Amino acid sequence: MSRDKKKSIIEEVKVGEATYEDKPQKFTPTFINFFFGKNGSGKSTIARVINKKTTVTWQDNQNPDDYTILLYDADFISDNFNLHSDLPGVFSVNKGNIEIEKKITEQQNIVKNTEKEIGELDAQRKTADKDIKSEFDKLKSICWAKFKEEEAKFPKAPIAARSKDTFAQTLVDIKNPAPYDFEALKTKYDAAFDETSHAHDSFKSVKAISLENISGYDICGTIITSSSQNPFNEFIQSLGALKWVQDGHTRFAEKAGDLCPYCHQTLPKKFEADLASCFDQKYEQNMRILMDFSSSYEQEAKNIIAILERNTDNPAPFLDLEQYNTLLDNLRKTHKINLQKLETKKADPASTVELDAFDDIIKKISDIIAKFNAAIMSNNKIVNDRKNSQTQCGEEIRRHIAHELKTEIEKYRADKKAFETTITKLGDSIRAKKSALDAAKTEISNLSKQVVNTMESIDNINALLESTGFQGFRIREKAGKANAYEIIYDNGKSADRLSEGERNFIMFLYFYQQVRGSKKSQDALKDKIVIIDDPVTSMDTGSVFVVSSLVRNMIDVCRHNVDWSEEHWDDYKIRQIFIMTHNSYFHRSITYEMDDRKLFDCVSFFLVRKDESNQSYIDPCVQDSKVLAGTKENYNPVKDNYEALWDEYQNAVSPTPLLNVMRQIMETYFLQTCSYSIEHMLEEISQPNRFVKEDGSEDKAAQQLATNMLRQLESGSRGLSSGIEYAENAEDAQAVAMYRNIFRQMFCALRQEQHYDCKTGGKA
Repeated sequence: MSRDKKKSIIEEVKVGEATYEDKPQKFTPTFINFFFGKNGSGKSTIARVINKKTTVTWQDNQNPDDYTILLYDADFISDNFNLHSDLPGVFSVNKGNIEIEKKITEQQNIVKNTEKEIGELDAQRKTADKDIKSEFDKLKSICWAKFKEEEAKFPKAPIAARSKDTFAQTLVDIKNPAPYDFEALKTKYDAAFDETSHAHDSFKSVKAISLENISGYDICGTIITSSSQNPFNEFIQSLGALKWVQDGHTRFAEKAGDLCPYCHQTLPKKFEADLASCFDQKYEQNMRILMDFSSSYEQEAKNIIAILERNTDNPAPFLDLEQYNTLLDNLRKTHKINLQKLETKKADPASTVELDAFDDIIKKISDIIAKFNAAIMSNNKIVNDRKNSQTQCGEEIRRHIAHELKTEIEKYRADKKAFETTITKLGDSIRAKKSALDAAKTEISNLSKQVVNTMESIDNINALLESTGFQGFRIREKAGKANAYEIIYDNGKSADRLSEGERNFIMFLYFYQQVRGSKKSQDALKDKIVIIDDPVTSMDTGSVFVVSSLVRNMIDVCRHNVDWSEEHWDDYKIRQIFIMTHNSYFHRSITYEMDDRKLFDCVSFFLVRKDESNQSYIDPCVQDSKVLAGTKENYNPVKDNYEALWDEYQNAVSPTPLLNVMRQIMETYFLQTCSYSIEHMLEEISQPNRFVKEDGSEDKAAQQLATNMLRQLESGSRGLSSGIEYAENAEDAQAVAMYRNIFRQMFCALRQEQHYDCKTGGKA
């Protein structure tokens, strides 16, 4: 025989409210469950938790909506009873409603099948939802890995919120993904996130110089000489020494006097006239043009170079000046060469020179300046609107990531669309099924309204009181007031007021009618889970007797339904029951024989207690079996004195305590309960073959020992050890086994072996 508990509709209950808040308790109920504990120990909290369903675990494939939980407690009384005795209607099925029952059954089958179909469709929809989530999770991991790569490059950029889900969805939603220019973005990022970055002045630009456009440029290619034709001029011209002679004369004539400053020979008397003839007006004019051109060129070139040099005084750190400086150096060199050429021309006016053009260099420099100024302008714009620039950096990086993951994102979008199409179709089917379901429930509700009969409920209560033999009162309808009732005592007088016990008794009878048939039409034929919390508060013994009988009846119904199948049905449909009480008398009266080990698999006992810190505990009352080794059995936490004696008997391990317990059991059971006399008991055990050994022979020694026990009981001795000392000298285990064997044989000799087996499980 299996020792495992059978699972019922509710498989587990977790209680974490009120006095269970600090240390929540869990327990595993079966079909029939008894909870015993003092007032305030936490029983009512258990009842409320089960009723709310929020922290209970249901059996697989069981829908909580298929069951009606009926709770009897203080709230039930206050909700359903008022001073006018206005009892709510109770739905019940009677013989006159057979045809309606058939129609209701048909609609209930539709409801059951449709709910099953809805459940299957909903399961498919949930699977599709999971598939979408699974695909999204894959994409999410890829997106986050890419984000980490970009974060390493741009650690301060607001690329993503710290939610992987949000970031992945942001990338999916981007409609214009595009790659970024890393260098440009890096420059923008540095400007936006470097708190020390600032705006910079633009480079000043210059216009290119065309040498031909400088006045006098042509003089560089002109031979400057005198137009005179005297022999001296022709001689000097032929030597090409005109400038040399002019310079020497200018520098040394005054000091040399009439001597040549170079050879120190005496100069001809007409030397001054001949020399002057070499420098006519045309010569002087060309020399002035040369000198003016040289000055203009030099000044203009110097101005350009100065502007370009000042640009490099405090350049922006993000500019690459290498090419700029190279071109500027080339410009300086070209200018220097041109100056040398002009000096050559001045020294020898008759010579011709060709200056090096540098407008192409200036044009290249100007192009660089334009690029520099664009970068500076971009930097200044970023610096002046730093916050918006930072946001733009994040947006550019996100668009870049979306572009990089374009293939993965497009695949996810396609997969999601396919799953969503499936979900939409399933949703349409579910809505259609729910419409059919609502129609069936409406039909059930309409049919159910036809069988509601409040007076029938009152009649049932009166009939119940009469059938139980209750003497005290009956209920009748209040004349002239619909749905109002009054209490009529046996003397015919109506009650002015009801005591708390009478009120509670009536409410329990009303609750019992609910268990038999629900007042809520849509729940009429549902299976029931019944919870009864302290039902006999303030009741007299007569009321307690009736309540105990009704509770035992509900227990029997639930017990009968432990192995319930589709082929069997009952009026009450009680599939699970929970009973809480602090009243030991009531508890014993409803749990009689419920701790039988044969019922271990479908009955559970729990002790509810509270410690000094106001923490409640729920202790299952299960122990190792005293009969079948290796198995478990229930024990009732509430025992009377006689039951306690048998527990002591089972647990005794030494002779003296065992003998004392045996004496008390014999006195309680045989003398007080069964009204045996010692003489009658002695006569019965003295008959032949009442005590036998294992080989079947008569056990005279055991018979004598039993006789001694009864004699000492007759003498009023408080022990059974004297007169049987030979047993006391034996080993304890051997003596205990011998006494147990003799004690059982005494019950057999007195024809009470069934009682002994019931209390010990058949063990000697």
